[in-house]
Amino acid sequence: MRLDETSTRISRAVRAEAARQGVDGKTLATKALGRDPKYVYERFRFQKPFSTRDLSTIAEYLGITADDIFRSAAFDSEIHNQVRAA
Repeated sequence: MRLDETSTRISRAVRAEAARQGVDGKTLATKALGRDPKYVYERFRFQKPFSTRDLSTIAEYLGITADDIFRSAAFDSEIHNQVRAA
């Protein structure tokens, strides 16, 4: 299953925000979400979308807000649109 563009950007934003905090996918899965690492890896590989509950929990674990994740996804969109226009 291929994710839509918005879900893909959100997955990239989660990965980027976690990386900024020095947190890997395994840690997000086990410590933030209480799940098997495969759960997060499927989302990082764009196979499944994050739920809004996941995003809220991840944001709290990272010390940011879900809005910060959405802003990061919007920035990703802006950058990719600029590249396409160039």
